[in-house]
Amino acid sequence: MTKGNGDYRRGAQVLLHILKKPSYVLLGISMYPLLLWLFIYLTNLNLFLHVWRETSLATIEKWQFLLGSITNVFTRLPDPLATSIVIFAGLATLNIVTLVYTLRQRSKVDIRSSGGAATVAVVGSHCMACGGAILAPVITALSGSGAFISAARANTAIFVSLSINLLAIMVILHATLKLASRADISSLRN
Repeated sequence: MTKGNGDYRRGAQVLLHILKKPSYVLLGISMYPLLLWLFIYLTNLNLFLHVWRETSLATIEKWQFLLGSITNVFTRLPDPLATSIVIFAGLATLNIVTLVYTLRQRSKVDIRSSGGAATVAVVGSHCMACGGAILAPVITALSGSGAFISAARANTAIFVSLSINLLAIMVILHATLKLASRADISSLRN
């Protein structure tokens, strides 16, 4: 077994320990819909703002639109792009929960020793993974923005977008497991 696989196994064990604490589960449950919404509307913020600012819609209708757009992605799960967004949002949620746990643990220790560099590295890897999630819909939007859109061009855009999403999923999974493998779980064992 290589050191990398051991890190991943330890990271998965630490994640399970972290998720046994109700406060971290609650943080994850509250973060997931927000991240899912962000990844759905990243390239369509104008549409969301238009609906939200529309004065002819009642507030309840605006909330129905927001909740409907989040729940509708689950009805499209056979679509690989929708599945990749749902998975990425889940992994991003786990990454944030692990990051919060790590930062809380590091604040108990002297953060100036090694915590500062580790925190910067973790945030940087998280940004790289999120960058992939941001880049995928942008490329899809740009590749379809020409005057002539063929089926081949649309399929290419979908393939590129899905490839970037899969790469982002691998990066954030790696970053989350590495971060978790370095976390101190001694305070969780009680």
